Amino acid sequence: MTLDSTDFTDVAAVVITVADSRSGILALLKRTGFHIPVFIFSETNVDDLADVEAVICGNAQDWLELESAACR
Repeated sequence: MTLDSTDFTDVAAVVITVADSRSGILALLKRTGFHIPVFIFSETNVDDLADVEAVICGNAQDWLELESAACR
């Protein structure tokens, strides 16, 4: 799915990279008003970022947190 193909009503959670987080996507997501949980995927340590639910690295617990946030 691309940003051009969604109005965000069909999005339960977003997973982006650190580079994506610096591209303006966080501001765009905030402007939707849908309070979509955002996760950063990174295999290295990342300082906590504002407007991000959590930093995930791909372990089983991370996917459970992602699924839980998407179901809220």
